[in-house]
Amino acid sequence: MVLEERNYGLNNIIQAFNNMALSKPEVLALIASVPPATPTLQDVLDNNHDLTDGYVVLGTGAGGALPPAVTDVVAIGNNAANNNSNSNIVAIGENALSNNTGDVNVAIGLDAALNCTGNNLVAIGQDSAPSFADSNSVAIGNTAMSPQLGVTAGSVVAIGASTFSNAAGAVDTSVAIGNSAGANSNFATGCVMIGNGAGVGTAGSSNVSIGPSAGTNAAGTGKVGVGFNSGANNDSNYTVCIGANAGTNGSSAAYDSVNIGTATGFGSTGYYGIFICTNAGSANTGNIVTGIGPGAAQNNTGDNVTAVGNNAGKDNTGNYAVALGTQASDSNTGDDVIAIGNGAALNNTGSSVVAIGKTAGSANGISNAFIISNDSLPSYLDYATASAAITGGTTSSGCTYLYHDQTTNSIGAVRIP
Repeated sequence: MVLEERNYGLNNIIQAFNNMALSKPEVLALIASVPPATPTLQDVLDNNHDLTDGYVVLGTGAGGALPPAVTDVVAIGNNAANNNSNSNIVAIGENALSNNTGDVNVAIGLDAALNCTGNNLVAIGQDSAPSFADSNSVAIGNTAMSPQLGVTAGSVVAIGASTFSNAAGAVDTSVAIGNSAGANSNFATGCVMIGNGAGVGTAGSSNVSIGPSAGTNAAGTGKVGVGFNSGANNDSNYTVCIGANAGTNGSSAAYDSVNIGTATGFGSTGYYGIFICTNAGSANTGNIVTGIGPGAAQNNTGDNVTAVGNNAGKDNTGNYAVALGTQASDSNTGDDVIAIGNGAALNNTGSSVVAIGKTAGSANGISNAFIISNDSLPSYLDYATASAAITGGTTSSGCTYLYHDQTTNSIGAVRIP
């Protein structure tokens, strides 16, 4: 219509010149009224009444099925939404949502959500969510959520380059945030992976991995890893690992354990372990062990051990041991040992031993022994001397003070009311 009007105007001008029937101003007005050779947007809006609401397509090969077969389609970019056959989609970028058959999808980026058959997807980034076939997921980042063909990925949030890329098993209801988080995972359903490389290669479900490389190549269920490399290569179930390298390399036998602190439970194989502080329980092989303090229960092999203190119970091999104090029961080999005090029962080899006080029972080799450090048991000539010395100082009421009686060579007592 625009070209027809232009030709009609030119004819009028030619006729006016031939007949000389118009004045100069009238001729100029006719020239101004001639439409340009290229129609303006306003020309199109005024004269083309075939435009359809809810269908915007810009780019060579963009768009697929036309209204009324589909509605609410925005396709911008070469081949964006090419061959699309469903409604309520936004495709921005070359090949974005190309061959889409799903409903209510948004794809932004080169090849984003290519060959999508799922619904309610948001894919932002080059090659994000290709061949998506599930529903209710978000993939943001280049190659985000690019699992192997056929892997289910419903209700997933993947934010970061290569998140959940090359997953070999279902990753439904999982969250991965950080570059490569959840990449190469296998049946990692119901997991949360936050941090660059978190959960890479994990094969367990219902796990939480927070921190760079946390939970990498781990297996098992119900594990929590917080900190750099925490829970990495750990195959146990229902384990808590908090701190850099906490619980790393733990075996499947180390289930129901708690590791809090740098390298706690590193390489542990014992179950029901509780390890708190740097290196506590590292390389432990005992079961039902509690190690609290730097190096507590490190390299322990005994079962039913409680070790509290710096290196308490370290290298212990005895069973049913209680060690309270720095190096208490360190390198102990006896069973049924109670060691209270710094260095108590250090290098002890006797069993059924109670050692109380600084270095009490250190290097002891006698079994069935009750040992009190001389530092904790003063020696007096007799009761009178002991009573005078003890009551002459500041005492604690309602207590009994023990001493060594030199006259009787026995243990005496001064009772304070």
